[in-house]
Amino acid sequence: MFKTFNVNITNKIELESNKHFQTLMKDYNGIFAGGTAFAMFHGERMTNHLNNHSCSDLDLYFRSKEEYENAVEYAHDQMKEKDKYNVSVEKSITGLCHNFYTEAIKVQLVGCVFGTPEKIVTSFDFKNLELYYFWDNKALKYKCGSSKNASDTNYLNVRHTNSPFLMHRINKYISYRDFKGITVESRRHVTDWIIKASSGFYKENKDGCLNIYVDLLNNWGFINLLKNTDIVSDEDLVYMIGKIKQDKFECSSWVNSLGYTRETFSKVDSIDIVIQEMKKRELKNGS
Repeated sequence: MFKTFNVNITNKIELESNKHFQTLMKDYNGIFAGGTAFAMFHGERMTNHLNNHSCSDLDLYFRSKEEYENAVEYAHDQMKEKDKYNVSVEKSITGLCHNFYTEAIKVQLVGCVFGTPEKIVTSFDFKNLELYYFWDNKALKYKCGSSKNASDTNYLNVRHTNSPFLMHRINKYISYRDFKGITVESRRHVTDWIIKASSGFYKENKDGCLNIYVDLLNNWGFINLLKNTDIVSDEDLVYMIGKIKQDKFECSSWVNSLGYTRETFSKVDSIDIVIQEMKKRELKNGS
């Protein structure tokens, strides 16, 4: 169940700190939700959050595709006046959104999820993010809506595995958003995601993404999570054998005709990162 209330004066000032962001909320019915909204809901200043996390942005959602397209058109109109406003607009790397850069702030106009504020935030992969800010045209006030799930700031509560980027987001929220880990009930979703990613499920089921631009398993963020036994269990590792390999090179030195020492590197082997992790866990557990 969601509760709606008026925002305090501090949050009002934060929401109006950027002229274009304020316009998008008031005149284009933008719904502010996501990671930065979550931080502000829990007492962090919006500006501080953006300054402390270079990859953070302000996510704006819309009730309909028409509202989204109107907001994108507004952003493009402002770009034509860039000498006056110093703004720019581009499509996101996934092709699902538009990034609107204004006054050193990135506002992401989300074009893949539409509906009521409650419908939008309950579609997120983390239940913790069930909160939103919006402008009430009748009351002429900013308001905030939230569920009890938004009160949990320690452990991520995963709702589903629709997104191919779920584990990337788990790593981000644990590494940079101060979450300690995931809830016990979320472990089954991690297993489900690993099975899907290992079997190629997301190559066909991209959750609307036009392009999956990284190897979902063989990347730094996911490899970092492999070491966390509270997230990736011993049983989960079995599904990924042979999926994450690292080349091993050997260095050879030689002296050229001018007397200079030169080095060449040649591949001699490849290391299976998952098997390596399994061996480390066996040693740690004494088995």
